[in-house]
Amino acid sequence: FSVETDGETSGIGGTNLLIRTEIEDAASGVVSRYECNASGNILKSLSTITAGGINAFTYVDAHRDASGRLSGAKVVLVNPFNPLGDTANFQFFRNTAGKVIAMTIKPNATGGHLIYDSIAYAYSPADRLSSYVYFSVLRVGTSATATPFQKYELTYSGNNVTQRLEYQLYGALQTPQLIETINLQYDEKPATRALSEEEYMLELAPVNVLVPAVNNIVRIEVIPTDNPNDRFSTVYAYVYGTNNKPATAKVATTFPVAGVEIKSTMKFFYK
Repeated sequence: FSVETDGETSGIGGTNLLIRTEIEDAASGVVSRYECNASGNILKSLSTITAGGINAFTYVDAHRDASGRLSGAKVVLVNPFNPLGDTANFQFFRNTAGKVIAMTIKPNATGGHLIYDSIAYAYSPADRLSSYVYFSVLRVGTSATATPFQKYELTYSGNNVTQRLEYQLYGALQTPQLIETINLQYDEKPATRALSEEEYMLELAPVNVLVPAVNNIVRIEVIPTDNPNDRFSTVYAYVYGTNNKPATAKVATTFPVAGVEIKSTMKFFYK
């Protein structure tokens, strides 16, 4: 895999284009690199996870059409147990207004039988991504059957998603069961990289902007519906660079019932 990051600087003296992040805790580390085109639009990302002397990789190669719009991506997952990697091909489908209304996620496979995921997207009257549903698709020959199994709903404050609800569907759109609530809070500084809806769809999020947003997450709370006492939260404490964006962060994830706190550090590099 190749991701071009020449010319990077630390966040303390960097400019505006995020091209590398580092996360490290007592047991593991993650280095993510981002390659952008001349317009600053992301083209590729490569994340390397190291734990216990073992490396795993996630590679995303974004596809853009002649006008520069995202059209899909290739995602490759590699680890020591699967050295050849698993590849998934993401493909957008747009309406006449240019909005992404569906996406398929297909493996590299051939033959008459194929199982893959499809996602249907819905938008609010303000034209923002408001919900999306995952379907499991079984294709046999020229016929296909789609079964809904998961739904997400997004709530915004300003230009940031502040809540994401996850539902289990069990094969029926009419009987969603809420399984998890995620609440998010933000600073008032420009994000390390503002995350668009379409980049979010293609899993091109930077490490501290996990949903569509223009600012940096400072707190995440995850609440499981079945057992709210198992909730946990992650807090980010930033040091900002001269570009007014995060240069470093101290991160603490707390599990109150278990009495466990996991601490890590983040570094951000720009070009």
